[in-house]
Amino acid sequence: MKKFVQEILRLIHKSILKFNFPDKISIYFHDIYQNEISSIKNIILFFQNLDYEFVCVSEFSNNFRSNKKQIALTFDDGFKNWTNLMEMFEEHNIKATFFLNSIFLTDEKKDRFLKNINLDDESKLINLSDIKKIYSKGHEIGAHTHSHFTISRLSLEELIKEDTKNFDILSQYFKIISFAVPYGMRRYVTNDQLDYLKSKYKTICFGESGMQFKQNEYFIQRYPWQCDKPFLYNLENICTDTSYFNDLTLRSGLG
Repeated sequence: MKKFVQEILRLIHKSILKFNFPDKISIYFHDIYQNEISSIKNIILFFQNLDYEFVCVSEFSNNFRSNKKQIALTFDDGFKNWTNLMEMFEEHNIKATFFLNSIFLTDEKKDRFLKNINLDDESKLINLSDIKKIYSKGHEIGAHTHSHFTISRLSLEELIKEDTKNFDILSQYFKIISFAVPYGMRRYVTNDQLDYLKSKYKTICFGESGMQFKQNEYFIQRYPWQCDKPFLYNLENICTDTSYFNDLTLRSGLG
């Protein structure tokens, strides 16, 4: 029933609130498998043919008020198979942003973290050496909290502790100016937490469908690309504005 209702909502929104592609598009992924590499290559070829430039989140933010057609590809958490993208990114002159948790870069127990990101094999996590190689190729590293909790369930003090650990570990090696909210949804961060994050980071990234027409240089709305759906399905979602529905319900009108 839930999927049926979601599809009806999607069809309604698509029929009345579908527009041309916005000049600024942001897309995000997590773990990258072979079929997702193919999807990302199709994204690159399709949008480069439309004269979009693929840039890091910080450059995306810097140029937000310009007429430049830009896409920010972003990746959350910290997966080893991100390294499989590097050759393709270099071939097509792609710059991307990788938002990292940091507990897996310490000796702390990781059981809860692995559960939080739905991972059953610690060996699939990226290591510091590979992160440095990604950074050396001109990609951006961003903050994503230390342990990937739903931060709206944390007190402000707990969030500050989580964020400070994350920032301090990552900033030993990388310039950190962007933050991505774990799980992506605006409802997963409280107003006082958002005020704290705004005071520290240049951009705050979310991740909900139907929000590409309601973003700015400070709050970047990323589309969660669905590799199990047809390419056209995802393109239609990027072109559909459900921000009014989202404001009312705190849910996406695209499912």
